[in-house]
Amino acid sequence: MEQNNSEYLFDKYYGPSGYKVNTPEEEIYVTDAEDEAYWLNLFKAEVEELGPVQIPPLCPPLINPLLEDYPKMEPKFLSDKEGNFMLYPGETHFIYGMPGTYKTFLLLKLISTCNLVYIDFENHGPTMKSRLNSMKVDSKDAQVFDFPETKDQVMKRVRMCLEELPDVICFDGLPGLARMFGVDPDSNDQVASLFAQVIDPLKKAGIAVVMLDHITKEGNRDDYPIGAQTKKSQSGVMYLLRPRKESSFIDLYVTKDRHNTIYARCEDTGQVRHYGWLEINNDPTNGLSIEIAMDQVAEIDGQTHERAETFLYGNVHSFIDENIDCSQTLIEGGVRGKTASIRNAINFLESKKYIQIVEEKGRKKHRVLKPFDPEWRARNSSSLNDWR
Repeated sequence: MEQNNSEYLFDKYYGPSGYKVNTPEEEIYVTDAEDEAYWLNLFKAEVEELGPVQIPPLCPPLINPLLEDYPKMEPKFLSDKEGNFMLYPGETHFIYGMPGTYKTFLLLKLISTCNLVYIDFENHGPTMKSRLNSMKVDSKDAQVFDFPETKDQVMKRVRMCLEELPDVICFDGLPGLARMFGVDPDSNDQVASLFAQVIDPLKKAGIAVVMLDHITKEGNRDDYPIGAQTKKSQSGVMYLLRPRKESSFIDLYVTKDRHNTIYARCEDTGQVRHYGWLEINNDPTNGLSIEIAMDQVAEIDGQTHERAETFLYGNVHSFIDENIDCSQTLIEGGVRGKTASIRNAINFLESKKYIQIVEEKGRKKHRVLKPFDPEWRARNSSSLNDWR
């Protein structure tokens, strides 16, 4: 037994501590049980002679976060058209959706705006080259990719990123990363272990980590990515890209925001909030470009109204315009929405003199007085735009 005697006896008498107490000038080693008993008794006697011993705590004091100088978590990368950023340094983000929702292209926007590392498990070189060419990316800016084929190659890249500290690191996609580490993507425990090994060190180093992932083709707008659902708890921010029915638009939803900065830009509709949509332009000269357009609010007679309620105002107004002198009952049956909301819309339109309600022979009739043409603007902007 090769131990410093004072440390050993202190641990024996008080329990493990990791602290030296009254260490003698010469180290003494315990050789057998009888020797141990001798030194333990001697140590007890010394303690009794010295009086109470101040035993250091086994753990550090509790922390008051309000008194700590933590940096504020603010998004810093990937901006929308209004200049609002979408990615937090030191946080894990999921961007997910069906195939063909421009997830990869959205991240490739970062090539010219920040220090990006793109680790690809799905597209590989030829496919990525084709996408970069379609975006007219300058070749001098495109040396940001890694196409690892083994777990060791992934970990080597992770270690290099921990030394060089890029702004953003993207993993495309999680199933490929899991496969390379022999992890079952449907296992919560194994996926959590993968995050602890690969993702968490990058996040703690202050790097914005982005995971590209998928949902099923039959998924609803608030579906989470396929596979282990521990990904919800492992992420700080989650964005869902979803095609809008019967249109070419791809809507962007925020389905999680741990820090609430992104959520605060959206209409409060609960956990799933509509942020805006992708504007995709393919110009022969400038190539493919993608912009994030923010959700819009309406200005009606100097007051701001949310998109959903403004749509209802418009639907009620259009119904009355098409069915002159209609009754309230007919409006409630012909316009989609809750009865109470439809009645509120009728009252609003009448108060703003968009419609008139006249009573003839005990029956209320509804008529349009003037067009309903609200002005739209991005939620965080004062400029007025056409509604999409």
